[in-house]
Amino acid sequence: MRPALVASCLLLLGFTLPALAAPGDQELVYDLRVGDQSVGTRTVSIRFLDGADAAGVEVIESYTQIDTTLMGTPLHFENRASAQLDAGTSSFVSSVDENGHLREIQARQRRDGVWKVTVIEDKAVKQADLPRGQVDLSTLQLLDLQAARDLTARARASVLLAETGTVMSGQVDDLGEGTVDVAGQSLPVHRWAWSPALGRMELAWSMDGVLVSYQAPWMGRTLQAKLRSVPAPRSWGQVEPVSAATGGMSEQEL
Repeated sequence: MRPALVASCLLLLGFTLPALAAPGDQELVYDLRVGDQSVGTRTVSIRFLDGADAAGVEVIESYTQIDTTLMGTPLHFENRASAQLDAGTSSFVSSVDENGHLREIQARQRRDGVWKVTVIEDKAVKQADLPRGQVDLSTLQLLDLQAARDLTARARASVLLAETGTVMSGQVDDLGEGTVDVAGQSLPVHRWAWSPALGRMELAWSMDGVLVSYQAPWMGRTLQAKLRSVPAPRSWGQVEPVSAATGGMSEQEL
């Protein structure tokens, strides 16, 4: 693929992703830290389509920005992603900017359980079909209680990373219940750990299914995320669904 076409695809993604926090969305803002240093934020919106309860289609939108230094070198990371979750299927689009290095990931799970994944990076398009059972969920689905049970209901889970398009598998451990302080309020949570080869990730969900905090390996360090404030309850509404189409790309092995 020509460099100009790759850049055009990445720029187009920025225009086609919906704006965060439409009316009726549940908005989550996470403060990101590495050690005692504040390095950025992650803003997430969650809404339901075509239904009056959580059985409807769910749209999750996420925007992450990190600015810090690593061994004296400035480091900028930006990720904008949107996922659509339906009964038995899901899809997402994700764009990443790492110090000007651009990458786009498009993925769709078919009704037969096969995931079709496309990665656009370094002037190339790579595409693969991942067989049923090879992927349990994507990292964006960790923001949803129903989908996150695909992680917590098993001893080992394979997760599709929305930031890279790769799949990692690791042991899942129940760390029990606890509390997390959010804006001076102590929230009861249930903690879980997932331990792929890249390092241990710990997550804490509230009793009503909100991801309250998490920590994950990042650039050789540990990135910590915690809700800035206690979110309002989720609401349900009627809006147009998001398309995360993956067609039109030539097939190559990932």
